[in-house]
Amino acid sequence: MRIITFLIIASLFLINEISGQSRWGNQYLESYNAAGHNFQIAYDNGYLLTGRIIPNYQFTWLIKNDVNGEILWEKRIQGYYDRIIIDYFKQNKEGEIFLCGGVILDGNTDPLVLKLNACGDKEWCRTLMTTSNYDFYNDIVVTPDGGCAAMVIQAFHPLYIYNTGILRFSPDGDLLWQRYYQSQDPGIQEEDLFNLLLTPDNGFLMTGYCYYPDPDNPGLSWLHPYYVKADSLGNFEWEVVLH
Repeated sequence: MRIITFLIIASLFLINEISGQSRWGNQYLESYNAAGHNFQIAYDNGYLLTGRIIPNYQFTWLIKNDVNGEILWEKRIQGYYDRIIIDYFKQNKEGEIFLCGGVILDGNTDPLVLKLNACGDKEWCRTLMTTSNYDFYNDIVVTPDGGCAAMVIQAFHPLYIYNTGILRFSPDGDLLWQRYYQSQDPGIQEEDLFNLLLTPDNGFLMTGYCYYPDPDNPGLSWLHPYYVKADSLGNFEWEVVLH
């Protein structure tokens, strides 16, 4: 019994020591004011981190780590723009990375999609030149064919009119289609869609919030979850406001 008890205690100490060795904490870009924004486990069980250099958002940074937090490679995403802001990214099973956000040039913001290979090298970059003042991609998903789809938000100032759409890109960055959605429900106000999901039928689900009138007091509106579903070609299927 003593031997068994000793073996159990020794095993617990060994497990604790092993788990203790697996813990780590690293700091990156210490010479910059680098604000982290997004974090994902990579295809090889390492980590991908992205963020911005503040306060002027001169460039966006992307770091690829191994399982121990050691940097394998790091990239600065910048160009001839005044500022570049990458908010979201997704990876496919091959480790290719699709990033989306916006670029600012001469006071106007235009949406940007960028594809990197598993080593962080750029494969293609697409900027959507728009006529409104403030447009950006708010989320992105990878598609079964190796391409991607990105959700774009268009803001027309000073009227504060917002349009939401989906742009679908091939694996080589060709624009396959773009669709924009406006609710037919007059009760929906100030809708804000900020998540894009790929559904089991290879369609798209946009999720967010909107204000909707109180049925007992139409002059008062409350915030509600809001969903918009499109098929695999981006055609509108349905919208739901959860009450």
